[in-house]
Amino acid sequence: MNILDMLLLPKKIYDKLTDKKLTLYIGFILVGIVDLCTFFINDFAGLFTGKSANILFYNITLALLMIVLMGFVDVLFFTVPLFDLFKLFKRENRDTSGKTLTKVMKAYILANIIVLPINLIIYMIFKCFPNLVTSLNSSYSILFFAFMLDLLISIWFSGIIARGINTIYKFDVRLKSAVFMTIFTWSYILAEVFGFIIENWFMPLFR
Repeated sequence: MNILDMLLLPKKIYDKLTDKKLTLYIGFILVGIVDLCTFFINDFAGLFTGKSANILFYNITLALLMIVLMGFVDVLFFTVPLFDLFKLFKRENRDTSGKTLTKVMKAYILANIIVLPINLIIYMIFKCFPNLVTSLNSSYSILFFAFMLDLLISIWFSGIIARGINTIYKFDVRLKSAVFMTIFTWSYILAEVFGFIIENWFMPLFR
């Protein structure tokens, strides 16, 4: 197994993706958990401890609904525009049945699941050991370190999705750079949008 297979998963995994709906629906929930887990962890005490039974039931129910809704919206908004765009990249592979769209969605879900543990580890390190941050030489060092870490994870995340899509569509090697840059740009835009929506629209709904 080469380094790309280790970091981006072997191509045979993407070849084995099916259009079965049950695993897709489970994937929606997993992506919703990925999107919201750090927000819930960060304010766990304020959301789920010291509350009356009624408020606790409300917050738990709202959290579950948000996970399902956010996962569905995230997967849909990320994959559908790219699916339509990539059909233009390879005109002879137009798919009207939705099978390819489902496989693209599952490739995106896989990327979210793979990157989640690393994101959680990094988040918990900074949350549990704030002195690691303050021990850095200056605010510029903190900013640069955080930027580079976020950039590397974003590149890895986009690379996983790009390999999946290149395998699913069997794109010519000359298109691979364009596929990666499209995914990287779109994922960055959506991450900013979804982060804003969760923080400013979703989280204030809790009691």
